[in-house]
Amino acid sequence: MSIVKATLSIETMSCTARRLCAAAAVATTLAIHSSASAQEPPALPGWDLVWHDEFSGDSLDTTKWEAADRRNSHNNEKQFYHPNQVAIADGNLKLTAINTPRDGKAYQSGLITSKDLYGPGRFEARIDLPTSQGMWPAFWLNANNVSWPQGGEIDILENRGSQPNLVSSAYHWQKEPGPCCNDHRFEFHEHTAEVNGEPVNFHEGFHTYAVEWDEETLRFYVDDVLHYTLTETPDRPIFETPKNIILNLAVGGDFGGDPNGSTVWPQTMQVDYVRYWRPATQAMSGDYNRDGLVDAADYTLWRDNLNRTGTRLSADANGDQVVDYLDYEIWEATYGQTTASTVAVPEPQTVAMSIGAAIISRLLTPMRATSAD
Repeated sequence: MSIVKATLSIETMSCTARRLCAAAAVATTLAIHSSASAQEPPALPGWDLVWHDEFSGDSLDTTKWEAADRRNSHNNEKQFYHPNQVAIADGNLKLTAINTPRDGKAYQSGLITSKDLYGPGRFEARIDLPTSQGMWPAFWLNANNVSWPQGGEIDILENRGSQPNLVSSAYHWQKEPGPCCNDHRFEFHEHTAEVNGEPVNFHEGFHTYAVEWDEETLRFYVDDVLHYTLTETPDRPIFETPKNIILNLAVGGDFGGDPNGSTVWPQTMQVDYVRYWRPATQAMSGDYNRDGLVDAADYTLWRDNLNRTGTRLSADANGDQVVDYLDYEIWEATYGQTTASTVAVPEPQTVAMSIGAAIISRLLTPMRATSAD
């Protein structure tokens, strides 16, 4: 079909065709806005999102990150870190390791470091790990502006390419000031998981890795499962020194050994996002939407979440991991603290009806199977 024959102007269309065309344009616009909105990180109850990168562009955001151009690294690693091995594509950061020599190094790979330093909070990344002997992907925090490890190094994620069913987290520190490393100490924990009796393969698909860091504690999570907690002791200080965020794919070295004949090239570490939260300003009890007012909107949020279970539920006022009538009582008790709404407090009979309706709805709604990435 020629371009001339395929072209049809709006003027020659029928009225119905023009309306359909206009409707299609509106639908396209709505889809674009919906797609943009979908990129906004979801709210995390109890935390305020301070900084994030969703890697949605077509190149690394150099206002946030610096890609390493570095020949020498530590730990007997065998790669040359080069910016060519850092890319943004398909909504992901891609750090790619290749077996092409550069300046005396047998391999090349990618590393990025945040330009800013960040203090205690929650750090999370969603990552698809590479898989092959000699790969050493990591997501970690380090105070690059002080001598290592005086500021404390927090390894949120490390993995050996030869161990698809195991990931680990670690903390490095040095109590006494002075040069490294006579007083260098570290502790680590290895994590495995099962789904339906089968071991989770962390090299298949994306998984989330996070740490919650405060002045006394480090809590490490994999796929929202708390797997390791470190608490400050006299010999193990939890430093509050602000830190850089670092993502890298090392090749070879002391952690997992060097590549060999079984290694498959190239290998890529993909990162969907990196997010940093600080603890939210303490809200009033019953202020479930955290807008500073305990009002009817908070009751609506409680009602819509009734009977939900899990961690970090927005309407779980007493922290027992279930939204129930006790959370309603907390909201009711604090409702009078605000004059922002004149809506009357719902009577207990109304609440009972809501609970009954929720139970009936659960019984009538078919169960839906869910699966992890």
